[in-house]
Amino acid sequence: RHTRYISVTGVQTCALPISAVRNAYAARRLELAVEAAPGLRLHGEKVLLREALVNLLQNALDFSPAGGRVVLRVGGGLGRVEFAVEDAGTGVPEYALPRVFARFYSLPRPDGGRKSTGLGLSLVREIAHLHGGEASLANRPGGGARAEFWVPAAGGVGGKCSPGRPLPGDRRRDFTPRSS
Repeated sequence: RHTRYISVTGVQTCALPISAVRNAYAARRLELAVEAAPGLRLHGEKVLLREALVNLLQNALDFSPAGGRVVLRVGGGLGRVEFAVEDAGTGVPEYALPRVFARFYSLPRPDGGRKSTGLGLSLVREIAHLHGGEASLANRPGGGARAEFWVPAAGGVGGKCSPGRPLPGDRRRDFTPRSS
């Protein structure tokens, strides 16, 4: 298998994840707002970036009260493109913050106590790392949580993630980028 690179704007990267969660947000009467800075470009693996954003948007859906608002922000600077999802839920208990990215760690959902597999945030962090970036989660001062990940911008930090080169951490010898 080969890593398939795309060269897109930050806004284009958000289109598929938003369409994947749109109906679930509507069913809970949650507003999903998108605030995106223009002109941000990145090179990355399309399916993985989509999965990372869907996971963050799904977590915000699970922890937000019905009728609330979730904001997906796309910004950049310092050679990177940042994706942040902010919700107005109860936030993350302080004891859980150091553990939320651990595999299989999950918190009960406020609407009924069920837990997820505990793989979503771990996957988001791994995807960020594979692209040469990072992920984080913090409580917001006014309530709710902010989950984010960033990846290098096209031509960003040290030339990582430029076309024709494997994603950082990709150790396969048969890497051949393909156009999208």
